[in-house]
Amino acid sequence: MQLGTIKSPDNKSLLIGISILLSIAISPLQLTSLGLLSRLVESINKSTTTLVTAKHIRILQLLNTIGLILSIVGGDISGSNVGDGDPYTVAGETKAGVGLFIATFVGIIGVCLALMPSVNSAEAGERRILMAVAASLPFMLVRIAYSCLSAFGNLRRFSVYGGDENDLIGMALVMELVVVVVYEILGLTLKKLPPAPKKSKEGLAYDTELADGSTRYQAQAAYSPGAGR
Repeated sequence: MQLGTIKSPDNKSLLIGISILLSIAISPLQLTSLGLLSRLVESINKSTTTLVTAKHIRILQLLNTIGLILSIVGGDISGSNVGDGDPYTVAGETKAGVGLFIATFVGIIGVCLALMPSVNSAEAGERRILMAVAASLPFMLVRIAYSCLSAFGNLRRFSVYGGDENDLIGMALVMELVVVVVYEILGLTLKKLPPAPKKSKEGLAYDTELADGSTRYQAQAAYSPGAGR
């Protein structure tokens, strides 16, 4: 998309797209991290309790989602202003979004630290989730640092529009690629989770995956106050 601005430097649609995509790039990486940590928490809680609950994960996901929305709005505002002939300026919404991404990142670190004492209680194969997320944190930190310099640094080299390509590639694109590769490898090594329980009118219906890969249907009658009378 940025290559398109070489021939069309005043194309408002391209400028808006660039501004938005670079602003929100960290969001899916953080949401993926939280999704993996949520799976690890669920695995640990099958045998013991942890300081981290699903509620904590959802709060961090909410912060990220709000940051995502603010970054989209801010990117649209900033890109539109450049298209009108004004110099590129970072909108307040984008700065607020970056602030929420920073808060989410700190929360992810906190979750990783809180899970370390109880990670051995996770099911076989699930413990690697914590290692993968922890390994991706330094690269995510560099990507967030680029967003901070772009939003708060007032340095042209880190500007979304007209910034230094080497900084963009080294601190943003490569960092994102490394995190994606780490999570892709992790995803290929994790076992497939059984399907979630399905509710029916008669009660709770669910499928159990057998060792040979087949599925056995089971049903459990729902409890009612009048049962057994």
